[in-house]
Amino acid sequence: MLEASKQQFLLAVIAEISSAFADVSLGDGATLHQARAIDDSESQEHRRAVRVNDSERHWRELSDDKLCHFDDVFNFLDPKGWVFYIPAYMIWVLRHLDDKTGPHRGLESMAIYSITCRNERSKLLSNEQGRAVCRFLLFLACHDPSWREEAEDALNRCWGRFCLEGGKHSRDNEPRIT
Repeated sequence: MLEASKQQFLLAVIAEISSAFADVSLGDGATLHQARAIDDSESQEHRRAVRVNDSERHWRELSDDKLCHFDDVFNFLDPKGWVFYIPAYMIWVLRHLDDKTGPHRGLESMAIYSITCRNERSKLLSNEQGRAVCRFLLFLACHDPSWREEAEDALNRCWGRFCLEGGKHSRDNEPRIT
């Protein structure tokens, strides 16, 4: 069971992600099925046709099963698609962080990798959204030893600027539970 302060931090980060991305819509961005079609080198016609398989109007409508089925397409989402899907994936990662033996560990890796190794994506987000991503990384840095180094590196290279308060990363003020 999570300790109380860790659980409070977790819930606060999930709430911050939900709030920051509340009004995000996909618009004409690439869907998960389209990203898979791009990965599979399908034709433009096929890519347009598979869009009907992704009827979600809001990222909160995505099921865990669908997120897990498309754990390998992040690199093939266009910027609008990435902004639309990343909050659902970050929340999935946070909810399943303690499940180190689950069948969908690849989803965790790809979601985190899409943030930590693609710093240019920070330019796609509002300050509030960037702060939510920063808080997600702070949670990983504080509470998941397997992601600590990568999360801290991403914070230092790019994402930490969204959480700066008084010249220091706000994680200096977060509870640290080991």
